[in-house]
Amino acid sequence: MLFILLSGFAFNQADTNAVYNVFSDVRIINAHSTESLEKNQLSFVVSHRFGDMFGQNGGYQNFFGLDDVADIRIGLEYGILKNLMIGVSRTKGPSPIRGIVDGFIKYRFLTQKKKGMPLNMSLVGGIDISTQKKSTDSTSVTSFPKWSHRLSYNMHLLMSRKFAEWFSMQIMGTFTWRNYVNNDDQNAVFGIGASTRFRVTKKFGIILEYIYTFKNNGLRQGYYDNIGIAFEFKTWGHNFQINFVNSRGIADTQYLTYGRSNWLDGEFRIGFTISRAFDL
Repeated sequence: MLFILLSGFAFNQADTNAVYNVFSDVRIINAHSTESLEKNQLSFVVSHRFGDMFGQNGGYQNFFGLDDVADIRIGLEYGILKNLMIGVSRTKGPSPIRGIVDGFIKYRFLTQKKKGMPLNMSLVGGIDISTQKKSTDSTSVTSFPKWSHRLSYNMHLLMSRKFAEWFSMQIMGTFTWRNYVNNDDQNAVFGIGASTRFRVTKKFGIILEYIYTFKNNGLRQGYYDNIGIAFEFKTWGHNFQINFVNSRGIADTQYLTYGRSNWLDGEFRIGFTISRAFDL
């Protein structure tokens, strides 16, 4: 499907009728946005998540989570064509899955126009590989009986619209497949979510993000949906974001499927993301 769309849209010329900066970066908080890097643009990205701010593991004893590290991600992303980009990163990974190498490809096949097309639409496909040492406990999800059990896959269909200079919104459908899971979990996890961006000034904005994941046959009890709020700051060449999220993981298959933190119990954390784009 991706390459069929690519053959029809990849070589469009620059369109002055297009609506730009629906979101300020290729990611919203955890989720992908419909935005794509320009052709031959390289972005270096660093993301960090600390420990729980409150709850049983938070509070002033560990400086509201700043003494702990939940997850770290370092990645490179590159624009192959105007609306086609790829990315690869290394993520520390929270418990139980750690040592994650992930890659993705994103294609924006519809672009919002000032006159005409009212929406942006993008398709994202990705794969995660865990490189951690296998457990000797055969009941653990990290025992990895087969090498293929280290693999997880994800796909996202994104649709966004910039309603005004100060307000944008995106809805998204997600699908995650993990080759190996615990008995109380499910391999296939579907989700649907929404994100909004309120542009307060030219360089400052507020973002909200929520993704609901579906549970089948009473499985996945005790797992919580991804919820986040962020404050973004644009500087020359950089995009800096401070966020508060309940998910400990940053990789797509982690924040969508392994969330064990409940926002209402104070189990959310401060984090940040810094991206720097270079024109090659």
